[in-house]
Amino acid sequence: IDAANLVDPNELDRLLEELEMLAAVETTRAALGEGVGLLAGEEAASPQDVLARIRRSLESLTALSDLVDAIQGAESTLDELRSLLRSTLDGLESDPRRSAELDERIRLLHDLCRRYGPTLNDVLERRSSMATEADRLRATLERADTISERLDEARALLSTAEDDLKARRRSSAPRLEEALLERLRTLALARAVVEIHVEGPAGDDVELLFSANQGHAAQPVAKAASGGELARLMLALRLVLPGGPSTMVFDEVDAGIGGTTAVVLAQALREVAAERQVLVVTHLAQVAAAADRQIGVIKVEAERDTARAVLLDDHERIEEIARMLSGQAASATAIEHAAELLAARGSTATPPSVV
Repeated sequence: IDAANLVDPNELDRLLEELEMLAAVETTRAALGEGVGLLAGEEAASPQDVLARIRRSLESLTALSDLVDAIQGAESTLDELRSLLRSTLDGLESDPRRSAELDERIRLLHDLCRRYGPTLNDVLERRSSMATEADRLRATLERADTISERLDEARALLSTAEDDLKARRRSSAPRLEEALLERLRTLALARAVVEIHVEGPAGDDVELLFSANQGHAAQPVAKAASGGELARLMLALRLVLPGGPSTMVFDEVDAGIGGTTAVVLAQALREVAAERQVLVVTHLAQVAAAADRQIGVIKVEAERDTARAVLLDDHERIEEIARMLSGQAASATAIEHAAELLAARGSTATPPSVV
């Protein structure tokens, strides 16, 4: 539509009128040419020749002098008429090139009307709406270029921030390794090996490698740590790292340890429990005695055996800890020892009598 340079909805009518005028010029030229030819006798004897022959044949007849004069006047009139026709014909100029241009222009306008019409007004309205849409698209592209530039700037800032964060994380990794090893030494893993690898654009890919024994290559925790070792490693992590979930569960965290180490482990669990809820599955009396609450899991024998969990009161708890100490029905000595363990963490429970 723009290529057609449309500005006038009446252009098609004007062009058709001009084309008709050019066609009329051709028709007029043809008629004038034919008249000149007839008068000039191009196709047969001219009227002038005919009149001249008649005049010459009558000139000897004096009685017809008036008729001869009239014929001479007619000859003069024909000469004047022929000159007028010739000058008029010469003054009319045909323009085949312009006619071809008009034909092409009219064809283009008809094509536009067929596609966007039916009238040129409709075509102009369509061009206006398309121009508005084109302006909107250009504005969108300009905004896209601006957004692209801002995105490139943001990516550059992000890359810088990622590099900085990665460097900080890598510099912190050795300190975290040392803090973990220090905690693991108190949790019966004195010869453990810990390595922290930091990779990824911002150091997001962190891998913790572990070995419980000196001289063995550190491997991913899932491959290298037993259940108890994994529990103690996670306990150490929770002790040296801030935050973490509001509830934590440690299953068999005391596997393979006892004595003083068990007491240290119990104290570590109490530290973790200071800011969150901690659930511990344990068979060590030292660990159980450090808890604020103790739940006993009791097997109920019936046609179909089941188990139930019971919150122990103070007396039941002393008896359960005594049983955990002695491995059998609580004795007086075991009950006294159990009471001492509970008293060490602030319990006011009174030892039950032994029957």
